Amino acid sequence: MDLNLKNRTAIITGGATGLGKAFVHALAREGVNICFTWMSEEENPQQLVESIRARYPVSIIAVKTDLADEQSRENLMASCITSGRKGSILNITSQAAFHGSTTGHAHYAASKAGLVAFSISLAREVARQNINVNNIAVGIMDTAMIRKNLERDPDYYVSRIPVGRVSQPEEIADIGVFMVSPKASYMTGATLDVTGGMLMR
Repeated sequence: MDLNLKNRTAIITGGATGLGKAFVHALAREGVNICFTWMSEEENPQQLVESIRARYPVSIIAVKTDLADEQSRENLMASCITSGRKGSILNITSQAAFHGSTTGHAHYAASKAGLVAFSISLAREVARQNINVNNIAVGIMDTAMIRKNLERDPDYYVSRIPVGRVSQPEEIADIGVFMVSPKASYMTGATLDVTGGMLMR
């Protein structure tokens, strides 16, 4: 299926690692020009830039960004020159936004629930500007952030997932690519559950 994404531009926050990096690859495969943020030298953004340039005929830049800093955010937007265009916003939330935390991380669950409400509100505000805003709710994903815990006690995590396995970032990114494509332009204010059955509604 042609998702009609070729030559569009995507801004991906946290694009040097984990799910963000998977989004960089998935969107580049569709011919999307990429602007992604990074924070730490350990993330090696230049290696990702070179890898994408070698594989796909797209433009890609990495912008060091502290999203908590207003000037840094303004620099990001200036570097990516995307203003005045219709498009999509996709936020990453968690099944914890709906189930709550089971591991003593109430603050994490609360922030993810807040993101859902924020996305719904923003979707209402910008719908007339042809901007749709949606969420993906993820479950347990094999990224560096959680890998040590998975290796230490895999049964604890896998037993909570009805499909019986932890997700890979790439399969989440593939769904996300569809959600930001024109094929999903009539969907806004929605949260799509991609949790292997941890979240069923």
